[in-house]
Order: sequence, then C-alpha cells, then structure tokens
Amino acid sequence: MSEPLAFSDAPPSRRFSGPLVAIAVVLMAVAVVVAFAIEALRSGPTTPVSTTTDLSPTPARPFLAPLITLGQPPADVVDALVVPMGSTAAGYLNRAAGASQYDASLQLRVPAAVDDVVGFYAGELRDLGWNVRSVGVAHGGTGRQVIAIRQSSDSYTWEVGVTAVASTTSTGSARSTGSARSTGSAGSPATSVTLRLFQMSDG
Repeated sequence: MSEPLAFSDAPPSRRFSGPLVAIAVVLMAVAVVVAFAIEALRSGPTTPVSTTTDLSPTPARPFLAPLITLGQPPADVVDALVVPMGSTAAGYLNRAAGASQYDASLQLRVPAAVDDVVGFYAGELRDLGWNVRSVGVAHGGTGRQVIAIRQSSDSYTWEVGVTAVASTTSTGSARSTGSARSTGSAGSPATSVTLRLFQMSDG
C-alpha cells in the first residue's frame, strides 16, 4: 500500500514568506547601492590632496583692498584669507553687476605647481576656520578647485572658491609679496589662481 501524501499544515502565505523576505532584503540593498552611486556621480570627482606644502602664507588683505567696498567683505572674512608668499596680483573682477550680494574675484599668479597651491589652500583655509566643502577638479574640467564656507559677523554665509590652473605665461604684476617671482620660463612651475568671494545668504 502506498504511503499517504503529506501536506503542510501552514497556510501558503507562511510557506512563501521566508523567500519573499530574502528577496525584499536583496532588492533594498541593491537600491541603496544604486542611490549612493547616483549621488557620487552628481557630486562630481574629488581628489585627495596632501596639505603638505613648502608655500608660506601672507595676509590677503593688501591684495583684496581694491575689492573692499563699504565694509564688504567684512573684516572677519578678509582677515581669514591668505595668499602664498611670492604671489603677484594679475587682475580684479566685480561679478555682482549691481546685485545686492557681494561677488568678486582676485586673480593671482603664484610661482608654484598646481598641487602645491591646492594643498596650500586646503590646509590654510581649514586652519583659518573655514569649512572646506570640496577639493577636486574644477567645474568644466579645467584646473583644480578648493571650495570653503564660513559664517560671518554680518550674519551672512560667505563662500570662497580657489581655482588653480597650470600656467607658464608671464603676466604683468600689480602687487607682489616676498622676493620669489616667477619668470614664466619653461621648466618653472607657475599657477594662475582665481580667488572668488561670494556672499551666499543670511544666517
């Protein structure tokens, strides 16, 4: 006589609950990985930068003087900025164009390699109380950039963006510090630097 067929007493929903839960967990894990990948793509590439540099800082106030108008940028922002010793001012640009919020940039020529300049600003801005938000390839892929923010006494958040691009072309100088000067000759590292200050929003 054949054995009677055995049937499970558990309802179908319980028999299949284990595999369904496992599948759901796997799908959730995949979704998390995909979300992180998308966020990484949106954030853009970043490059670890050593803050070890032979460049010495000097106050940026003398360089920024032509861009200070009616107390803007405030003293606690200006005094928290430096430039590498030996820098030469190459130009100024008022980007505000009549807008209420401050937006201007200083162009510098620094007799040093791009990596040294980027490392200099990544370390100095941090030490001077700025919150360094990113260090990596500049927008558009030309040069490298350091972006940092800080809260000011004027109740605004200020952003500084330092873009460094390799250069060997000599430019005229309006002001320099120190004795080191770049001649722009082949084999002499030089970097064109744009230091942009932007008044973001009130706190």
